[in-house]
Amino acid sequence: ANTFYLLSITFLAGVSTMQIGTALAATGPVAQALRYKLNWGDDKPTIDFLTTVISTSSIVGLALGNIFGGDFVAHGRRITLIRFNILGMIATAFTFYLNFWSMCFGRMLFGFCVGVILCATSKIIVEFIPNNLID
Repeated sequence: ANTFYLLSITFLAGVSTMQIGTALAATGPVAQALRYKLNWGDDKPTIDFLTTVISTSSIVGLALGNIFGGDFVAHGRRITLIRFNILGMIATAFTFYLNFWSMCFGRMLFGFCVGVILCATSKIIVEFIPNNLID
């Protein structure tokens, strides 16, 4: 097998899974700005709750994407990667709109896309790299 080709496939598949870092990124640093932009008031428990909901919506989407990712990968790994990368870009657009529910939906949809992409890239790596190079 061509070692450069195998390394390239592994690198490209790994780069596409870097989106998980974006899905898991904390909203803590921007919570103060959201507090003022979305008029959350001064009640600390309410601010903490809303920040937590926004932060964990991507985790919920990620979990659902991992659960249902195999169903999408069964229809083709390459087309799954393309479709869910495009859907991930659309999901990101929802987070730009300064509305609490829109941000939660966008983060959950982005997390779902990342979960499906993780399933697809691991399947691609397993299928393309020969067993003697994995061990």
